This record gives sequence, C-alpha cells and structure tokens, in this order.
Amino acid sequence: PIASVWPLYHKGMIVGFDDYGSECDGIRITAFLDAGQDNLTPLGRLEKYAFSENVFNRQIVARGLLDVLREFSDNENDFISVMETVARMSEDGEPTVRAELMEQVPNIAMFLHESQPNFPAAFSRYLVPIVVHYLTDPNNQVRKTSQAALLVLLEQGLICKGDMETKVCPVLLDLTEPSSDDDYKIEAVAIMCKLVTMLSKETVEQLLERFCELCSDARLFQVRKLLNVNRAFVRGNQLLLSLLLRAAAMAMIVTSLNHSCPPPSLLQNVIPQQLLDQYLSMTDPAQAQTVDTEIAKHCAFSLPGVALTLGRQNWHCLKDTYETLATDVQWKVRRTLAFSIHDLALILGDQLTAADLVPIFNGFLKDLDEVRIGVLKHLYDFLKLLHAENRREYLYQLQEFMVTDNSRNWRFRYQLAEQLILIMELYSHDDVYNYLRQIALTLCSDKVSEVRWISYQLVVEILQKMYACGAHELGLNFSNELIARFCHCPKWVGRQAFAFICQAIVEEDCMPMDQFAQHLLPSLLSLSLDPVANVRVLVAKALRQSVMEKAYFKEPGSAYLEELEETVMTLQADKDRDVRFFASLDPDMVLMDTSALI
Repeated sequence: PIASVWPLYHKGMIVGFDDYGSECDGIRITAFLDAGQDNLTPLGRLEKYAFSENVFNRQIVARGLLDVLREFSDNENDFISVMETVARMSEDGEPTVRAELMEQVPNIAMFLHESQPNFPAAFSRYLVPIVVHYLTDPNNQVRKTSQAALLVLLEQGLICKGDMETKVCPVLLDLTEPSSDDDYKIEAVAIMCKLVTMLSKETVEQLLERFCELCSDARLFQVRKLLNVNRAFVRGNQLLLSLLLRAAAMAMIVTSLNHSCPPPSLLQNVIPQQLLDQYLSMTDPAQAQTVDTEIAKHCAFSLPGVALTLGRQNWHCLKDTYETLATDVQWKVRRTLAFSIHDLALILGDQLTAADLVPIFNGFLKDLDEVRIGVLKHLYDFLKLLHAENRREYLYQLQEFMVTDNSRNWRFRYQLAEQLILIMELYSHDDVYNYLRQIALTLCSDKVSEVRWISYQLVVEILQKMYACGAHELGLNFSNELIARFCHCPKWVGRQAFAFICQAIVEEDCMPMDQFAQHLLPSLLSLSLDPVANVRVLVAKALRQSVMEKAYFKEPGSAYLEELEETVMTLQADKDRDVRFFASLDPDMVLMDTSALI
C-alpha cells in the first residue's frame, strides 16, 4: 500500500508535501491505511509504518496524522489507539520525524477543539506533553518547531490556562535556571512574553521573579539588552518595569561591592542615578537615529512604571521628560501617553495631577483621533481622580467627542457612549440632564446599529439617575422627550428603539411602575399596531417577557391587566410569524438574540 505514495519519492528525495495537500491528483497521504497484501487492520498498518525502519515511511505517517485522526474519529477506541501511537512516535530518534510531527500539532489541536464533545481531554492528555517535552529537545529544528507550535496554540486559544500553568511554565522556569544554556534562556523568555497576560497572578509573579533574577545576575549593559529584547514582556505588566529597575539597582550595588568599588549614587535610596539618567536620555532625538527609531515610544510606554518606582516625591525628575514626550512630533508617542495618563494620575495623586497632568490631558483632547481615543477610553478613570470643581469643567467639552476626523470611525462614538454610562455617577442629576442627555439622544440616532444599541442603554441609565435622585419632574420631561423622539419617529428604527428602551426600563426598574404605566405604557401599546413587523416584534418581546412579568401589572385587579392581555392576544394572531413567536413565548425560555434587528 505504501507504493501508492512513492510517486512523491524520487531519486532518494521526498518532494515537499506542502505542494500537494492531503488529497491531490489521486494521491492520498493516508493511502497506506488501505487494505493490501499484509492482511493487517488499518490500525495495524498505521503501527507498521509509524515504526518502520524506513525513515521516509515514518515521515509520511507524521505528515498525515491529521487525516489519520479524521479516518478513525468515528470510533473512540480506535481514536485513542491512534493518539497513543502519536505519543510513541514523538519519541522517534530521527529529528526530522519529530519536527514533522510537531508541525501538525496546531492543526490537530484545532480538529480536536472542534470535536471537543467527543474527545474533551485528548489534546491536554496526549499532545501538550509532547509540545512541552520538545521545548527541551536537543535538536534545534525540533525545538524551534515546538516553540512556533506553542505560540500558534496560544494565539488561537487552543491551550487551556491550567495546562499553561502546570505543564508549560514549570519547563520555562527550568530552562531559565542559572545552569541552563543561554540559547535555552532566550527562547524561554520569548515564550514568557506571550504567556504573561494569560496566567494567574501567582504564576506571573514566579515568572517575573525569574526574569528579575536574570537581570540581577548581569551587568547594567546586559540588563538593558534584556529590556530591549523583551519589551513585550514589560508591556504585560507595568509593575515589571519597577521590579526590573530595582533589580538593576541591586545588580549595580552588588557588582560594586564585589569589586571593592564605591557603590553607585542612588536617588533617595530608590535606583542608581546612572540608571535614571540612561532612561531620561531616551528622549534624545539622536537615540532614535542610532539606537531605535521607536525609542521615544518605548520610553513613553514605560514612564508610569518608572514613576511608580521613583514615587510621587521624585516626580520632578520625570516631569520635563513627560512634557517633552507629550509634545513629540510622532503621534504614536503622544497616543501611548494618552492611553496611560489615568495610571500616572493614580500614581501622582490629585495635587500633582491637577498641576501637571490636566494641561497635558487638555492638549490630548484637541489632538488627532488616534490620540484622543486614548483619553476617551479611560475618561472615567481620569475624571474620578479630579476634584469636583475641576471635573465639572469637562462637561462642556464632552460634546467635542462627537466630532471626529473621520465620520466612519464609529467605534469612537461607541466608546463615548460607554464612558458616559460610567461617568454619570460623577455628576449631579442636573448636570446629567443638562449636558449628557442631549449627547445620548444624538448618539441614539447614529447610522451604526452598534452605536445606537449602546446609546439606548445610556438613555435608560440617564432616566434611572433622574428617578433615583428624586428628580421626578426631570424624569417625566425626559420620558416625554423619548416619546416624541422615538415613539412618534417617522423612521421605523426609531419606533423600534422605543420598544427596546421601554423593555430595558421595566427590566432594570428605572422608574416606579405606576409612573411607567401612566406615561410610557400607552405609547408602547400603540406600537402593537405599527405597520412594520420589526417594530411589532420588539413590542411583543417587551410586553410578554418584561411588562407582564411585573407584579404591578399581572396581579388580579390591576387596572392595566385586561388591556395588556388583549394586546398580547392580538400580537399572538399577527400575520408575521416572528411577532406571533415572541407574543406566545414562555418568558422563562432561553430566547434568540434580537439585537440584530435594531
């Protein structure tokens, strides 16, 4: 049977299978499983060729493992037998076979992921140990292949957190032991960079401790090299930079003591002055020409970590550098600062924030959209750190976020709506009504459905704020505005939005139910006769799932029960089947998502 794949073998060489695929021109990689003269079962033939003395046979089996697994996936016992064969094949003495096998692991992992109900633990039990073992393989090609496979598994989310922490991380720690080969250390650190954001705090601390040990064992220039090579790892945790700086300081002190040299001068017993000077020099334009074209951006990214290490009492050492970076000609540098200014404010405290950060924050508000999105994404986090009188000044500027360089940048408006929901707690109900209300209503008319949907949530939160603060008159005014703007909207999407908003109001108890019944329910019921089916669908959904489930409406003697029941019965007989479905559905059933209709 193996002869059917021999056309791929010519003059002692195997043509690359990448040129063929699993089935091509009548040639199948799994043809060796077909019945032949040996009277063996398919599993027996797999065993025969997987452990053949001919290395090419073993390579072909390794290359075709995914198709082999598909062939046997209908029978659990056969499938397990194949997986056990794979585990034994991983011990093959020929490096090319091991590398070939490892190249198939990501595709096999995806197949197992899609077939998880049938084989829930197969990947973790059989393949993860192979990947981890190959990280320490003496052959460079096998080791590199396993590293590449592991990174693909991480990026695709195919390896679980438990396996990462209990199987992968212990090997990485072993590979970074002081006695380990330098190449192994560098390879392990590269994997740490990808892992750090996916692990528990305790495991991350173990990796950070080892990383700092690597830095502490080196002279200053080697520490800088590690920082430069592994910036991605630093990005995973702002606290890491603080640890690295302290580790570097200790390394300098220990080195000076071992060589009977005077210890380096320290800044208020925090870090060596020499190290700080080296960091501050990163803003020098000459550095961008000779060291790294993006060195200013890296400096900007790590600045909160440096500030955390120095403490607010030493902010004066960084202030000029921060201001230089905030006016850098590269928008990516300013954007980096904009995304972390709230972190820096938390480190510096309210007084330094008001004096030194607020002016820069205000400058970012008028910058390019690529920079403005940084302050917008953390607007709540920054504003909550300001005193009330300073915070109120920004009410007048919120409207400016509605104007963007590119009107198609709808995610900017979506982010604004999300932030307005959060910052509502920072302002009085009067300020919310006078400033946030109009922005919310404008966003509700956005051309992009995702923006409209989050904006409806914002409207509901505003109404809840009015009634929670006892501002019933403002709440009534807003309710009437919702009726005029949405219920009587000439466009059906507006009327549909009214039904959605009403349901959310009821579900979240945004206002007393007697107020809802008096001021909003009549308008909602009127939409049960709307000519557009998509509107009636959400009316049926709101009434059946939410309104009629409230005790206020369904208790015997309720003044609204009869009218509600009559309306629902009418919707149950609607000509549109989706309307009939939602009007008749048991409220306790799991429902399909109707947000796509909005």
